[in-house]
Amino acid sequence: MKELDLSTTDVGDEGVRHLASCIDKIERLVLKNCTISSTGVQIMCMELKKRISPMKMLDLSVNEIGDEAATYLTCCLDKIEMLLLDTSFITHLGVQVLSGGLKNLATPMKLLSLGGNMMGNECILPLTSCFGKIERLVLWECNITSAGVLMITEALALLNIPMMKELDLSSNDIQDDDVTHLTNCWDKIEKLKLEGCFITDAGKKAICDALQNFPNSTVDYEGDFSLMAKLQS
Repeated sequence: MKELDLSTTDVGDEGVRHLASCIDKIERLVLKNCTISSTGVQIMCMELKKRISPMKMLDLSVNEIGDEAATYLTCCLDKIEMLLLDTSFITHLGVQVLSGGLKNLATPMKLLSLGGNMMGNECILPLTSCFGKIERLVLWECNITSAGVLMITEALALLNIPMMKELDLSSNDIQDDDVTHLTNCWDKIEKLKLEGCFITDAGKKAICDALQNFPNSTVDYEGDFSLMAKLQS
């Protein structure tokens, strides 16, 4: 089966137990807002480890799975190409655990989405240790501030890694001064999303000026800003 979407249904941990028996037959599984706990995640991961080829996508967003679930997921990250854990009550402690597993991947994860988890700047340092193992990293509304942005840019500037396909920092406390730091690592980010951040016209101008030298990079500030940045590059 290419995709099974059971979003907003009361699947629960018992439902996951039944699904786990055929997890090797599903390529994309969406269990968003399905009243699943860390127990359900543990059951699923036990079966995921048995897969021969990786699952293309697993979406566990909007379930109260917490940091304990991150521990279970770490043992089978090599069996998931895209992992969505938005609004899943994960803290920086869970991110530390996930990052430890990501560093050991032979092939980079195509997408890791942690949006809506109020992890703060403490989540950034462990994530930077595995930047080369994540192609698209989504961190919208994670309570990240200027200090977190600085850690990201410093790590990207120092690391000899392939260009990150996407970095989403939307709806965080990011301001004009942070744009200066981000422009220093344009060669490491293909698409940067800053929607809902505190960037003024001065910050937008700084972005457009910096993109002059990087025609393959785009920035989403709001609405059509990505297009505007490309036109002015």
